[in-house]
Amino acid sequence: MSQSWITQNLNKHERVLFQTRLFMFPIIKYVQFCFIIPYLIYKHTEFTLTNQRVIVKKGIFSVHEEEIPLDKINSVRLDQNLIGRMFHYGNIHFETASSDGDLRYTKIAKAKDFKTQVASAQESFEETKVMHQAEILASAIAAKQQSHPN
Repeated sequence: MSQSWITQNLNKHERVLFQTRLFMFPIIKYVQFCFIIPYLIYKHTEFTLTNQRVIVKKGIFSVHEEEIPLDKINSVRLDQNLIGRMFHYGNIHFETASSDGDLRYTKIAKAKDFKTQVASAQESFEETKVMHQAEILASAIAAKQQSHPN
C-alpha cells in the first residue's frame, strides 16, 4: 500500500507490521460508479497494526481514529461465515482493558491474517517490555554496586 494517513502519523519508534482495509467484493471494484458511497467508505477506512498499537482510521470528510495499545488488548476474536472464509474477510472483536471494553469491526479484509498478526505483535511487545524492564533493573543494580562497593 502507498503511504497512508496512518503511516504518515506514527510515533517515533513505531513501525507498521500489518495493514488492511474493509472487504469489498471484487466486482464492486470494477463498477465503482454504481457504488460510489461504499467505495468511498472502503477507500477511507484503514486498519493498521504497529509494534505498539492497533489503529483504525475512518472518514471521508473528517477523520475518526481509534487506537488500541497492544498491552490493553485482552483477547481478539474472529467471526467468519462461509462466504467470509471463501473471500478472506470477517469480523474482528477486540476485548480491551480500557473503558471502551469490546470493540467490533465488520467486514475486514484478510481478517484471519490480521488476528494472527495481532497475537504475534502482542507476544513481541511483551518480550520487548520484559527485556526493557530487565535492562532497567540491571542498570539499577550496577549503579547500586558502584555506589556501595564491598
